Amino acid sequence: MRKYQFALALGWLLALESAAWAGMAGPLPTNPERIFRLNETPLARLQAISFFLFGLLLSAAAVWGLWSYLQRDFPKLPRLSFGKALAGVVLWGLFSWADLPSLRTTK
Repeated sequence: MRKYQFALALGWLLALESAAWAGMAGPLPTNPERIFRLNETPLARLQAISFFLFGLLLSAAAVWGLWSYLQRDFPKLPRLSFGKALAGVVLWGLFSWADLPSLRTTK
C-alpha cells in the first residue's frame, strides 16, 4: 500500500511540473565570430597537434610504401595495410619514448 502511495505522489509531482530548469540563464552572444575565433595560445597548440599528426601519418605512409616496395622483391612478405603501418609507427614511437630514460643514464 505504501509503494502505491509513493508512486502516486511521485506521479502527481511529475505531472504538475511542465519544464525542468537547470543552470543559470545567460544572454546569447551578440558577436559569434569573436566567440569561435581562437586566441594565439590555443591556435599554436592546434597547429602543433596538427603538425604532429601530419608527421605521424607521413611516417606511416613511408613505412607502408617501403613495405609494399619490398614486397615486390620478396613475395613471402605478408601484406601490410595502412592501419597496421600506422599502428607499427605508433608502437615504435612508444617503445623509443619508453627507452629514453635508459639512454640518458648511460655515458
